[in-house]
Amino acid sequence: MTIRPCLLLSIAAFILPATGHCAEREEACVRGEPIPVFAAGQAGTKSHHFKAISSHEARERVELSSGVLVAIHHLGCEYYVTTFRFESADLLKNDASPKAVYRSAADQLRQLRRLKADPGFDLDLAATTLESAVLSGQPVEFEQELPVAGDGTDFL
Repeated sequence: MTIRPCLLLSIAAFILPATGHCAEREEACVRGEPIPVFAAGQAGTKSHHFKAISSHEARERVELSSGVLVAIHHLGCEYYVTTFRFESADLLKNDASPKAVYRSAADQLRQLRRLKADPGFDLDLAATTLESAVLSGQPVEFEQELPVAGDGTDFL
């Protein structure tokens, strides 16, 4: 069995942190159905697969030309969360400290922006938030909630 190092980054839209709560009736869902972040055959990708699980959940898997695998989980209804999991043997090869992981996640988000990924939020702003946390002098921790400066509705 091979274990691949990975980065896991959840980005939620709207104020409340949650994995998403669906309304009791699907037709009451205020969010439209999840759509892919990447298009099939998009430049910079080797493969792409998108599967809707329900009207409020989908899974997407993309292999970038760099060899990094990106697993994207779209979830939610009234509030929603998009989780990115970056997998590659080289991502955390030399350092898996929280600061190194934040930097690596910021780099991966910027790579997604350069590939014209469309997650519905500002990838540069999310990357800058991660980098600012590292540079702040404050301790950084895994699973730490970080408010994203901007419209006040996003957080990491």
